[in-house]
Amino acid sequence: MYYIVETKEQLQYLEKPESNKGFINIITTNDNHHPSFTKPCLVYYHDGDKGYILSIDHSEAFKLDWDTVKEFISSIDIVYVLDKKYHLYFLPGDNLVDLNFIGYIDESQFDTKVHTDFNHDKYYIKELNTLIPIPKHYEKWENIYKYLDEKLYFSEGSGTNSFLNNQFTNVFHQIEKNGIGIDPRKFNKHFEVTWKDNSIYGNTVFTQYNLYNLTTRPSNAFNGVNFAALPKDGARESFEPNNYVFVEFDYSAYHPRIIAKMISYTFEGEPYDEVPKEIMFQNIYGGIRDEYAWFPFFVKLNEWLDNKWKEFKSTHVNSLILPTGVTIPQVKIENPNKNKILSYLIQAYETYYNTLTLERILKLLEGKKTKIVLYTYDSILLDVEKSEIKKLLPLIKQELEVDGFPTRMSVGENYGALIQK
Repeated sequence: MYYIVETKEQLQYLEKPESNKGFINIITTNDNHHPSFTKPCLVYYHDGDKGYILSIDHSEAFKLDWDTVKEFISSIDIVYVLDKKYHLYFLPGDNLVDLNFIGYIDESQFDTKVHTDFNHDKYYIKELNTLIPIPKHYEKWENIYKYLDEKLYFSEGSGTNSFLNNQFTNVFHQIEKNGIGIDPRKFNKHFEVTWKDNSIYGNTVFTQYNLYNLTTRPSNAFNGVNFAALPKDGARESFEPNNYVFVEFDYSAYHPRIIAKMISYTFEGEPYDEVPKEIMFQNIYGGIRDEYAWFPFFVKLNEWLDNKWKEFKSTHVNSLILPTGVTIPQVKIENPNKNKILSYLIQAYETYYNTLTLERILKLLEGKKTKIVLYTYDSILLDVEKSEIKKLLPLIKQELEVDGFPTRMSVGENYGALIQK
């Protein structure tokens, strides 16, 4: 029985699976390139009974029309994938369910020797995956599917967290696809990328958010650059707006305010007026010391943490419950203690609130030239169009502060020259 589907007639013969569920993976022309720079080469498709390769652009087979393939994939009610955010570059995504939120799978662990050798020696070739024989692509994805099936991913797939699979994934896909403007000369001086063509096009570099972290807080590194922790030694001057000006909104005393919301505590004034900043951070991240335990904020936090710890250790719960509904089993937290539990929850609530806020702001920016180009935990960086400044910025600030988290605004001609306004 054939497994390569290369004509419209063969695709029509496949029809939809009886269960109306299937698994796919889009194999692009080069796995090392940012998905903005590449296109589908092959599609691995499994209907629950058999796996197939749908040929889109490979030298060893005829080419299927990509729009026809998209229609076929869209006709299936539930399509399981690994990395929905990546697949959104090529598909509408309404029917996609990301199995990586059940447990992250490193696809490279299933590479054949051919994949490993080609990615090591010929990584720079734009159409790299068209040189790897179709049977090798098929072998790799058959092994991945077998692993997922054995580990019961498909039986658990219906339980994939809706918030993570939809709102969370969509928000970071929309930000990521914008890229961020650069001065190539300055950028090359401060950053050594793995391969320029993987992430840089003209005056824009593309980021990549990793959504599969234990606390749900996304990291952001790609092609040798850690965008979540850019150095402040002049390197930030490499980033320049493609529109008119950079505007950054960052939250003031964000983590103390998040904790206050978590534990239902109300600061009488500014958080750092009630608890000095140095003492606040020492006790939040290093454990509440006896000499500071009398502060009303820490009294309330201690009581709340005691209850959370009891809940976490109880045989009934036996896990940490995040605001998204995700649960982290005890066995996944190395050497758990109250302080680590607090740190995990801060990151989880931070990500939860930020996702909801970003979703509203992205809605506000629809049809506008202004874009969110960088997200870093307690701040967002916008590349703002000049004609939209007066009307748009007050609306964005209003949305950011809806949940009671005040912000500061900074403006600059580059990311290293931001001045608070």
